[in-house]
Parts: sequence; structure tokens; C-alpha cells
Amino acid sequence: MQTPIAPMCLALALATPALAEEPISQDAVENAITEYVHAKYAGDAQGVQERTHHAISRYMRTDRYFGQPSDEWLRRFHWDNLRFYGTEANRTRHDNPDEGRLEIEVYDVAEWSAAAKVVMDDVVDLVHLVHFDGRWVVADSAVRLIPEAGQVPEQDRSEEAAVRKVVENYCLGFYHVDGQRVQDTCHTGLSKRRVEHAPEQLGGFDYMRSITYEEIKILGDVYNRSGHIDPATAPVEIEVYYVDDTMAEAKLVADGWFDYFQLFKVNGEWTIANIIFEPIEG
Repeated sequence: MQTPIAPMCLALALATPALAEEPISQDAVENAITEYVHAKYAGDAQGVQERTHHAISRYMRTDRYFGQPSDEWLRRFHWDNLRFYGTEANRTRHDNPDEGRLEIEVYDVAEWSAAAKVVMDDVVDLVHLVHFDGRWVVADSAVRLIPEAGQVPEQDRSEEAAVRKVVENYCLGFYHVDGQRVQDTCHTGLSKRRVEHAPEQLGGFDYMRSITYEEIKILGDVYNRSGHIDPATAPVEIEVYYVDDTMAEAKLVADGWFDYFQLFKVNGEWTIANIIFEPIEG
């Protein structure tokens, strides 16, 4: 006679304590990033994955394709790729994870999302975190390799005006009902998302609502079609948190919403790769 599986699974689930919900605070965000980085240094791939959303949008600019020189392009790494950290190829492993380089700068914490920068032994990692199922997890990541230990690329504020212009065009495209203008600021692999919360009658779970590259043009063509926003007076408040000659992090506060952006400079042009957004009530 076979042992019933369902009761055994139920007993195990009841015996496993639920993780406490993490607060919406800078300390909680910093703690999540610290666990993410320490798991990497420890070679704990599962620990890295537990601090990342399963649909993470992680990009790095490169100019090599199958080992050959190429045009610049954005290489995307998926959640499964994070298992790399559990292999011998992970050269950043430390017997004591606390010995690894860990410099965290939290730029902003909102109701369900946050933007930050973390410097590790091998990379500068711009991260967007979301508060998902009660925990802070990395949803977006823009990575730049550090060629040699300790040589962190300096910020290049000469690129800030160009980054601001891209973000401004993105916003004004919505105000002026010009979807093409919006889409022209975005990379074809655009990831634009926010955390949604299903009502209790539908299960009360968290999920990520996504807007694709194709949909961003459609959204731009309809968002202000009613004329409820006056482009002459509507806010276009832009803060550039980080910019070097490869990538940038910025925030836009607009009429009714805000965006966290991760941008890359690809073949001489700045383009938006990742966005986490939230509505602004009132």
C-alpha cells in the first residue's frame, strides 16, 4: 500500500516556520542586499536565488559574441544563471563571506520597491528590489565588471545630461500622446514592471505586472488621450543617482507615477533597459 503523499506534505509544511514579513525600511533593504552578496561569496547559489525574483531582469553590456569582437549589445542573465555561483568557476568565493568587498548605497525606498548600488569584488551592481511575498528581493540588475580588484569605475557626470534627456523624452512622450517617442527611449528587451497584489477573494498573492517593449508604445499612445494631464504644467522631476560611461541609475517622478530606471550606453546611445514603477496616489 502506498503512503499518502498529501498528508505528509501538509505535515512538513506545518512543521516549517514561515518567514517573518520584512519591514519597508532602508535597514531591511540593506540586509537583503547583504544576504544576496554574502551568499554569492559563500558559493551558495540557492541563497542568491532566494534573494532574487525568479523573473529577474539582469543585464550587462558587452562587445564580444562567442569570443569574437562585436558591436555593443546587452547580454541578459536569467535566474537560472545564478546557479553559477555554486560552481568552482565562481572566483569570488571566500571561506569567510565577510571578507568580500561589500559597499552598499541605498538611493531610495518606496512603498513596494527600492533602488540601490552595491560594489563587490568583481562588479558594480545597480539593483532594483521589490517587496514581494513579504520579503525584499532583487528584481532588476545592471552589472558592470571591475577589470581588476579595487579599480571601480568612476562616475562620469559628463553623461548625466544625456541620461536626463532620455528620461525626459520618455516622460514627455506619455504627456504628448506620442508612443513612438516613448518607445524610442527604450531597449527592445525592455523590462517594465511593478508589484501587484491580488485581492483576497482571488488568493491574496503578489505578482509582477509587466509592460513589454511593444506595449510601451501602445501605452504612450493612449495614456493621456483624454487630456487629463497638461504637458505645460505636469511634473518631470528627474534624479540621476549614478552614471558612468556604461550604465546609469535614475528616478522619474511624473504625474501619477514614478519610475526607477536602469540605462545602458550601447553603441553611443543611452537606452532604458529596466524599469520598476509605482503609482502615486492623490
